[in-house]
Amino acid sequence: MAEKENHSTNIETVHINEDYVIKRIEELCEQKHWSKYRLAKKSGIPHSTIFNMLKRTNTPTIGTLVKICNGLGITLSQFFADDEYVTLTKQQKLLLRLWGTLENEEKIRCEAYIKGVAGDRGKGIELSESEEDE
Repeated sequence: MAEKENHSTNIETVHINEDYVIKRIEELCEQKHWSKYRLAKKSGIPHSTIFNMLKRTNTPTIGTLVKICNGLGITLSQFFADDEYVTLTKQQKLLLRLWGTLENEEKIRCEAYIKGVAGDRGKGIELSESEEDE
């Protein structure tokens, strides 16, 4: 992922593993069942730029990465986080706060509704054994 290096001036330099960035973009698109074309449209980036980047001929700039994250509906922190729930968007925080006000039966109905709306995109999304215990 990213390696941090401290210099004598206490300025932190971050070296980003380019392969990690490309693999992470591909992973996020796969989770959403998005094509390269859809990622380009949602991010406002030319399809050719996305195509070349994912074929590893171009490394994304921070600006491009921000646009991709915005298109995916995540923050840069979420993009680089080891745990996908480390940082939440405002909308995600709101939904979790509302969730906390629901009774158990309402939570069950809400979960079923969200799974129905997600359809095929939600297939295969389950909690790991360690997450179930939390």
